[in-house]
Amino acid sequence: MPTLMVVDDESTVCELIKVFLTKQGYSVQTAHSGEEALQKLQDEEPSLMVLDVRMTGIDGIEVLRRIRKSGSNLPVIIMTALPEEKLFQEALSLGANKCIKKPFDLKYLEDSICSAIKPSDS
Repeated sequence: MPTLMVVDDESTVCELIKVFLTKQGYSVQTAHSGEEALQKLQDEEPSLMVLDVRMTGIDGIEVLRRIRKSGSNLPVIIMTALPEEKLFQEALSLGANKCIKKPFDLKYLEDSICSAIKPSDS
């Protein structure tokens, strides 16, 4: 069973996504800040991270930058309420698998997760 980490400083968003993905069979942990996410990654790396961009403290782009700097290829789906093309391009250039705009359909998120962690067919 894949383990996912959902990172958002809005606890209601984390809980909504966690409840939905748990029902889909995933093990889900949450973090409510970039600092908390980075701390949890030191203990165990999940199969995928769903990461909000705009958070107090360390934002999602910086979290992604630090993940990549550590050498990790952890799949990351960026989510943001801000439809900034420049932000999406920066996240993708840092190795994000996908960028999705809030609000989004939870089924769409699940489909995005499935494609990001699906083993390659090669």
